[in-house]
Amino acid sequence: MIFVKNITQYSVSSTVSPTVPSDTTPDVILSHSKTFCEDYKTHKRLTREEWSLVLKINKKTLQRWEENIIMKVPTLAFIYCQNFNKKKKQGLDDYQRYILIIILALKKTQKLTNEQVRQFLANNWLKLTRENFNKQEKK
Repeated sequence: MIFVKNITQYSVSSTVSPTVPSDTTPDVILSHSKTFCEDYKTHKRLTREEWSLVLKINKKTLQRWEENIIMKVPTLAFIYCQNFNKKKKQGLDDYQRYILIIILALKKTQKLTNEQVRQFLANNWLKLTRENFNKQEKK
């Protein structure tokens, strides 16, 4: 059984405006999302259903986020789908789970719309590459 930490423990101060200022908020969100993701580090890919249970959200919500947020940020969509093999049913790798945690954190703690989340991801995609993710993992 997978035990879940409450994602809201990583929430940013409630005084942060819902437009996600470009100064410190992105780094705070990214670092806390990374910490949460490391708690669920595994070499096994988790299915969307398993990951949705960990995050306490519906599997359809994850699919909508992938369709309506991630796939509409072209650079991030390319990176997100890099290791995907259509012939095999694969689960989510660590990087994909990390991106979904960032979306959850932005939606839960900052109450952002899909458009605002897309804007955040588009503005910060250079920090969200697989190479940067893997570099941070090795530290």
